Amino acid sequence: MRELNKHITFEEVKELLDNPRTNEQTIEQLKVLASEEDSVKGLIDFLAKNNWDYGKVKERENRAHQEFEQLIPQRKKSTNNWLKMAAVLVPLIGIGAVLYIMFFTPSQNDMLYAKYAIKENGLPTLMSENSKKHFDESMAAFKDEAYEEALMGFEQLMGNQAQNDTLHYFVACSNLALNNIDEAITHFEKVNSNSVFKEGAEYRLALSLLKNDEIQKAKEELKKITENSKHDYHSKASQLLREPAFQ
Repeated sequence: MRELNKHITFEEVKELLDNPRTNEQTIEQLKVLASEEDSVKGLIDFLAKNNWDYGKVKERENRAHQEFEQLIPQRKKSTNNWLKMAAVLVPLIGIGAVLYIMFFTPSQNDMLYAKYAIKENGLPTLMSENSKKHFDESMAAFKDEAYEEALMGFEQLMGNQAQNDTLHYFVACSNLALNNIDEAITHFEKVNSNSVFKEGAEYRLALSLLKNDEIQKAKEELKKITENSKHDYHSKASQLLREPAFQ
């Protein structure tokens, strides 16, 4: 095993610690290592406070991931990146604060989305007599912000009306409210160009793409909106395109 130096990276240290053949030697070297890497310093501090038991690090990592799975199931996750940041922050401010900083601090795109999002309150529409009661119940749930219930109802109706623009639109809006972004995008894209919901779908599609970090696609959708001066969301789209994220 090679000797650790002050420039060794967190990833390299973690790889050595995860290997049973090099774990003990790595621990001994970390005890006297004067690292210049903040993430490695944080890991060393954490180990020192836990009697150099690397198992404690793994326990903390697993517990944090369990909390993460419960708190934000839709967020893309990276074990190494999480542990790298946690190694620096956990010894200083605790696991609760680390979870808050990492997973509840909104990204630039999330903040832009929140700034320009317009809530869909539910619009009047005509449905066939056989499904009207079911639709009304689903719409009532949607207006009450019971989006899971609304989504279930709209999707059941869609089983017999796969091409219905109204259902595609409200399935998309329900998914967007539930942060099911990929599903929202799919259904917004299926709203017909002749639909009364077309302009709302176009704007919310752009916002969904923004929230999904697909900046270029979001920009293209917003530009399409701004090309129509009579579009209901022309002003909002124009303002959003002037934001630094789209420059």
